Amino acid sequence: MTILTSISQTNQPPDLGILFAPGTGIQTFISILLKLPLIIFPFIIIYGGFMYMIAAGNDQNLQKAKTTITWGIVGFLITMLAYSLVILVSKLFGGAGVNPLVLPAPNF
Repeated sequence: MTILTSISQTNQPPDLGILFAPGTGIQTFISILLKLPLIIFPFIIIYGGFMYMIAAGNDQNLQKAKTTITWGIVGFLITMLAYSLVILVSKLFGGAGVNPLVLPAPNF
């Protein structure tokens, strides 16, 4: 008797398709995770701009504001580059029309 049989009282593996169904489970998590930088980026830029405006000529505060804006842009670009890289690699390896937000359910 296998562990799977003893746990589920059946010889069938669990159906993990429900976790990977569009709009549920992992699909929703990945979709939110990839869209999060689009939501956060404007707030980082606005915050950095506000810091820049209230720096009042203080070199240390000006540098903090510039650093905030710079790293906000760098983080956004890295996120978009990662998303683009997933699409590029999937198309190079024969996954025409592959959407990184839609994962296939695993097969056992």
